[in-house]
Amino acid sequence: MSGYQVNPWKRYGKDRLYVNGPDGSQIGWVDLQTNTRRVNNPANEAAFDAAIRGWFADTAPPAWHDLALNRPGVGARERALLEEAALNRSKVATFVARVTDQKTVERNWRVGARGEETVGTRLERLRPGGWHVLHSIPVGSNSCDIDHVLIGPGGVITVNTKNHPGHRIWVASRSIRIDGHPTDYLYKSRREAERAEKLLFAVTGLPVPVTPALVFAYGEMHVKQRPPDVLVMGSLNVPTDFRRRPATLNPKEVAVLFDAARRCTTWTRACRCD
Repeated sequence: MSGYQVNPWKRYGKDRLYVNGPDGSQIGWVDLQTNTRRVNNPANEAAFDAAIRGWFADTAPPAWHDLALNRPGVGARERALLEEAALNRSKVATFVARVTDQKTVERNWRVGARGEETVGTRLERLRPGGWHVLHSIPVGSNSCDIDHVLIGPGGVITVNTKNHPGHRIWVASRSIRIDGHPTDYLYKSRREAERAEKLLFAVTGLPVPVTPALVFAYGEMHVKQRPPDVLVMGSLNVPTDFRRRPATLNPKEVAVLFDAARRCTTWTRACRCD
């Protein structure tokens, strides 16, 4: 109720909420330890209850869903379905597009999802070594997501998965080319890691660097020189290359970071779940 103030008070083993009226007068209190209450004037019962309910609504942590339950590629699969619905294709038209290998947006998302599923399955093998693996992490409010996030003894790693079956992948220290065409894969991988680092620090207070990784599910890789700051590998190098990383986090740090990373509210403040 407008004008009423709730003030938390902890002392002498008591944990209370005191309610004051618009003029500063004390309306009453509720003890959270003993679940007892006192309202000085029965006429103020309704205002007292409304003030307490409002305080809990404002201070309770937001609801969140557990990203540890996400399957690999679920975000890309959903985008493929949305694109298909947006184009209002019939089942026959969709079938024809797939059989004739038409380069549709829906197809691109579907191929991407297949790559995330392949890489995600291999990343799951890290778990026995003390790693936590998250998939399809939604970030921000623009339908963006991070394909995979790894948290374990070897640090925190964001994994950007790409899938180019039947194509040649050229890897140099500063660029990635597909069939000779330049891509922005390294730039986006770095940005994902930077964003994850800031969001995790904001929640945990741990200044832990996040390493970007770029994993190609399928495609013919030719490596001239590996980038110095982005891990680039094919799916057959997963999970071995991650297991070989030197230990940089202790079990307590891993637990704190994973507890924050699994919450959707860490990555997008708009996340609310019933």
